[in-house]
Amino acid sequence: MAAHGDAPLRRPNLTPKVGPEHWSFARIEREWGNSSLSCATYFRFKSVSDLRRLKGALRVPDSFRTPSGYHFSGEEGLLIMLHRYAYPCTLGAMCWESGRGTTALSECFLFMNKHVYNGFTHLRDDRSLRVWRRKFKHFARAIG
Repeated sequence: MAAHGDAPLRRPNLTPKVGPEHWSFARIEREWGNSSLSCATYFRFKSVSDLRRLKGALRVPDSFRTPSGYHFSGEEGLLIMLHRYAYPCTLGAMCWESGRGTTALSECFLFMNKHVYNGFTHLRDDRSLRVWRRKFKHFARAIG
C-alpha cells in the first residue's frame, strides 16, 4: 500500500475536549488549597498568594477581550500564560484543564505576552543584567 503525501489533509478534523470550568485563583484554592505541589508544577509558583502578588506586580488587567471576542479574567490570562511557559504541552492538551478551546488559548497567550513585553521594557534590555552583574557569583553559589 502506497503512502500518500496528502494523508494528513484527508484525516477527519479532531477537536480536543474542552473542560467545564475556566482557571481561576478560586478554582485552584478549591481543588489544591493555597499552596501545593500541583500549583508549583502547573504554574511554577508555590501558592495562590504568590500568584495574586504576581498578578498585581505585572499589572494584569481585571479582564480583557481578544480580537476574536473571547473574554478572559486577568487571573485566567495569567494562569494560561504561566502554564504554557511552565509545562511543555500543546494547546490542545490544555483544553480540558483550562476550560478553553485552542483558538481562545492562543489568543489569550498572545495578549498576555504582549502585555508583559510592552509593559516592562526595562526588564528586556541589558540594564537589568548590569544592575545584577555584581551578584551573579553569589547567586551561582546559592544554587550550585
